[in-house]
Amino acid sequence: PPPAASPAFSSAAPSPAEAAGGGGGGVGREELRLTFVAALRLATKFLDDDAVANSRFAAAAAVSKHRLAALELDLLARLRFRLHVAYEEYVRLDVLLAASAVGARRGPPGGKPGGKPGG
Repeated sequence: PPPAASPAFSSAAPSPAEAAGGGGGGVGREELRLTFVAALRLATKFLDDDAVANSRFAAAAAVSKHRLAALELDLLARLRFRLHVAYEEYVRLDVLLAASAVGARRGPPGGKPGGKPGG
């Protein structure tokens, strides 16, 4: 199982659902935003050797440099420091996300179930 949530992702303010009294144990909007920020930052570093400076990225994401570093480290730990995803796993997750998205009507990459793009 993945590691438990870290304080790096904890938001001081409650999510809109929690503020409205409907907490329900779901993930709050701010936690989703912070997870996306960390994932985007790690992806840019993974794919580009000349990534944007942490200070500029943190400013654009409206978080402190210290918080950004903590978010990156926490997400890396949750991923067990494994950023590469096999194509088959990507397709499986893409289909799962597409099926769970409200109103989503798209298939796996390449337009063929289980098929690689262009092949």
